Amino acid sequence: MKKVIALLFLFLAPLFMWAQEDDDDGESDELKYMMVELNYIRPKIGSEKVFIEAVKKHNAKYHTEAPYTGFLWYIRTGENAGWFVWGMGPMIFSDLDDAPGEGAHMEDWAKSVAPHVAQYGHVENRVYKDAWSYSDGKSNAKQIVWIMDIQDGKRDQFDAFMKSVTCIRQKKKNSRAGRVHLPARDEKLRW
Repeated sequence: MKKVIALLFLFLAPLFMWAQEDDDDGESDELKYMMVELNYIRPKIGSEKVFIEAVKKHNAKYHTEAPYTGFLWYIRTGENAGWFVWGMGPMIFSDLDDAPGEGAHMEDWAKSVAPHVAQYGHVENRVYKDAWSYSDGKSNAKQIVWIMDIQDGKRDQFDAFMKSVTCIRQKKKNSRAGRVHLPARDEKLRW
């Protein structure tokens, strides 16, 4: 009888156990989940300068402290050329629960920024990928942003390529930052 119980235990024990993958890519949990929220906005034609100033004033009132720091980028080329991206972050997903919203914040946006908006586009969250990024710690006034899709089955190859690029930039002490953010919807963010 003892042998039967021992065998049952050996065969059933794995059903009650689970494993967690070890992360050996050198990234801290904090950096894995740092993200930015991006909102695509097209200002009214001829109102671009007023729109920019209104967003700057709004950010100065409500988006100066982390994790809700606001920023505005202009898209110069590609399918979204002419649009602006208003972003907030870096943050973690749970920070969105307490993000500025209703009340004076929303009233300020509605009164000072919204009148200059022709169209609101899509909103996306992007998660920071530390292993593919390089920064000397300084903030860059201008950035070149590439948005690219990686073919299925090519992620490992792209991962190795990006790690090589980052290593070279670190060795050369490149003055231009290269920060990589992956779509938050990607189910394989931890590759």
